[in-house]
Amino acid sequence: MMERYIIEWCVLVYLVVISILLYTGKGGLFIPIYNALSRQEQDKYNKKVFYKGIARFYAVCAMATLIGFLGDFFKYTFLLYLTLVIVLLAVVVLNLWMAFSKNLKNGSADIK
Repeated sequence: MMERYIIEWCVLVYLVVISILLYTGKGGLFIPIYNALSRQEQDKYNKKVFYKGIARFYAVCAMATLIGFLGDFFKYTFLLYLTLVIVLLAVVVLNLWMAFSKNLKNGSADIK
């Protein structure tokens, strides 16, 4: 039982560390879809805005994970469901932000 809590806290620490690295602009390695793009495609995006947006997503997932862990520890099942809803909403918001944001260097001409 104790091993489970250790693994849960390791996941939480991982999410927080990745979020901090991305927010400071040094964690591009942890965005696989961005790394799969060609150099010309990568140059179209504003790295700072892109990394900070993904960092916020990781931070929301870390907070939701903490809520889920507390729910598991105190045996409140509704907190687990709340965690799932938060993560799903974060994924939807991240996808909408990626689709409609103006994080392209040359403006929003390609988005319209």
